[in-house]
Amino acid sequence: MKAAAKFHAWILVRVSNKWSLEYVGQRIYQPKPIGCKPKTASNLVSEPGKKIRGLVADPVRWSDAFADRLVEALELWMKFRSLHNLGEFRRQEGGGFVFEGARSSGAGYGIDVEPGSRHEGCLTYEGKYIYGDYDLFDIVFPHTAKPEPVSQVPVGPKNAPKFQAVDYRGARWDEISTFLNNQLGFTLIQHGSQCDWKKDTFEAVEAFGPNGETQTWNAAETAQKYREWKWT
Repeated sequence: MKAAAKFHAWILVRVSNKWSLEYVGQRIYQPKPIGCKPKTASNLVSEPGKKIRGLVADPVRWSDAFADRLVEALELWMKFRSLHNLGEFRRQEGGGFVFEGARSSGAGYGIDVEPGSRHEGCLTYEGKYIYGDYDLFDIVFPHTAKPEPVSQVPVGPKNAPKFQAVDYRGARWDEISTFLNNQLGFTLIQHGSQCDWKKDTFEAVEAFGPNGETQTWNAAETAQKYREWKWT
């Protein structure tokens, strides 16, 4: 709300996994970086002593943690695991799982494979478990005739190009994201907005307006607002 008022903009945030919020600010957890594409778990799991919900987790090991998002979660996980040459969990005939292959990658990612861990099967980055960040959908200046120009910024290890991601940032992203993260107290805004790289799909968003508005829009309502702003 402060940022929307300060910059005279509508700040639209994709609906977040509310279960990730409990990890914000805790020492052994960190928000999801731009190069991490797998999904965060959103459902409780039935196995006693395991805490998976709200964290990025292997959907093979924890299929019940993803419910109706399982197909997409599996597709993203397989691509990510292959890119980083990480191992995989295999279901045993007598029940349970066994992990085979590499537990960590040269890009800093790893998988907790300890059977006694409450976060077994969860992804780590630089030794910390990963929870969902705040995904910006867009930053809209409604009195501007058209969206501001976008810069493409490589992010990730320079000595390992295959692990790099491209961040798409609007002209005022640096100052707005810095203000937001300073107000939040943690770096929950990790990258540019979705509409800076893909403009043809509308989603449900949490919308914060320049006059103190706080609204939740479904995909159709989001599309209608863009028509009103003439930004489509």
